[in-house]
Amino acid sequence: MAVDDARVQELIGKLSLNPKDEAAEREFWNVFCHLPAWVLLTTAADALKASGGDGADIEVQMFQDGQRTFLPVFTSVDRAREALGQQELACASLRPEQALAYMCGFRGRIDGFVVNPMPGKAGGFGHRLPDLCAFFYHERGFLPAGAIHVAVDRVRHAASPQGYEMVHSILAGLDKVYVAIKDGGFAFVRSGEELWLWAFSDAAMAVRSCQEHGLQLIEATPAEFAQRLGQAMAESEGRIKGAVLNHPEHPVGLNHELLERMIAERAG
Repeated sequence: MAVDDARVQELIGKLSLNPKDEAAEREFWNVFCHLPAWVLLTTAADALKASGGDGADIEVQMFQDGQRTFLPVFTSVDRAREALGQQELACASLRPEQALAYMCGFRGRIDGFVVNPMPGKAGGFGHRLPDLCAFFYHERGFLPAGAIHVAVDRVRHAASPQGYEMVHSILAGLDKVYVAIKDGGFAFVRSGEELWLWAFSDAAMAVRSCQEHGLQLIEATPAEFAQRLGQAMAESEGRIKGAVLNHPEHPVGLNHELLERMIAERAG
């Protein structure tokens, strides 16, 4: 879609004056999430690295607002250069999904992000990372794998059908899911008389948890995991209720039917 940068800035101006302007906000997120690139401020070397498609470990410029830390994001290189002034920084243009995955890596370290801030001037429009994931998912219909922990944050703090759908959509698109086992069978999280399979989206988190609890791991594709989970639930006569993802560090319950639907949609 064609992007009118002047219109983007006009919407930001409206939202800076009235953050509750719902029509302006809907239009803003639609345009922002469909931009060809989001621009971050970094070093010249890291900007070159990002231009080659490697944005996973670049260092970016942050700014402080009192005790809060925000990540500035720009809608074009021209907007970023205008904000830079005389600072010796460079612009890294990343595809929105690539930038979002990178930004989600700052989970717990930043209070949010601000679009097109101008140092020393009023302006810019910001939100928290879980909100950004929700808006991006609504507009684009997917989230990058790197957003899964922020998507879980969205579920844990504001349970909603869309939040659960975001988590299951990301999980369905992963290459691997890690399942905890013990003595050759499934390991379970117990809640009263109910049992929940213990699964992980993140290899490092899986290894930490299994080492701590004396468990082993097996790898499965999301489809294989969903099949094994469904079979275990059917054979347990109601005792196995489903699976818990990323327990105990960052847990969320999984809906087996929703996961199967998301896997089927990707396969179709």
